[in-house]
Amino acid sequence: MKSTVFIIIIAIIVSCSSPKKSRVYKNTAVKNGTSAGQQKSAERIDRGDTAEAFFKLDGKADCIRIEVFSRTPDASPDKMRTLKSYFIVEKMLEISRNKRAFSEIGRNYNADWQVKRRLTICSSETDPIKKLDPAVYRIRFTTFTPDRYDYSIKASADCGIAFRDRP
Repeated sequence: MKSTVFIIIIAIIVSCSSPKKSRVYKNTAVKNGTSAGQQKSAERIDRGDTAEAFFKLDGKADCIRIEVFSRTPDASPDKMRTLKSYFIVEKMLEISRNKRAFSEIGRNYNADWQVKRRLTICSSETDPIKKLDPAVYRIRFTTFTPDRYDYSIKASADCGIAFRDRP
C-alpha cells in the first residue's frame, strides 16, 4: 500500500514539474527595421521615444504571440548588445465612420517594469475588445535609449497575419 501511494506521489510530482510545451502557431509575420527609420507614435510609453507597427489578423484567433527583439552596436566592433524592449499591443476600434481609437489588450511589462521578451494574448468571448477577430492591431514599443537600435517584431497566430505600414 505504501509503495503504491509513493508511486502515485512521484507520478504527480513528475507530471507537474515537466516543462511546458511551447505552442506552435500556423502563421508568423516578421517586421525588421531600425529605430531611425520607424514610424514614431504620438502616444509615448512613459515619456520615452516610442515607435509603432501595425498588423492585421485575417480571421479569428484563439491566441496570438508577440515578440520584440532589439539590439544596438556595442563598444567593440562587430558586436551587438541586446536591449530590453517594452511594448503594448492594442486593437483598433471603429468609433464612428471617421473616428478610430486604440484599446490596450496586452503589454509585456508590469507595474515594476519587469519585462518579458514574448507576450501571448488569448481571445475573450465575453469582452468584444479583447476578442481576437479580423481587425488591425498596433504594437507601440520603446527601449528607453537615445541610441539607434535595430529591432525585429515577430507576430504569430493560427489565422493569416501580416504587418502593414498604416492602420
